[in-house]
Amino acid sequence: MAVEAMANVLRVRNSGIPTVGFTWHSLTDQVDWDTATKLAA
Repeated sequence: MAVEAMANVLRVRNSGIPTVGFTWHSLTDQVDWDTATKLAA
């Protein structure tokens, strides 16, 4: 999935759209820090 995302960024960039940066948030590896810190205490 990350390879496809990066390929899409390069495709957009190569088409002439200025691209300064790229942030990729995965859909499966997110942490709910509010809940995680309450459970740890």
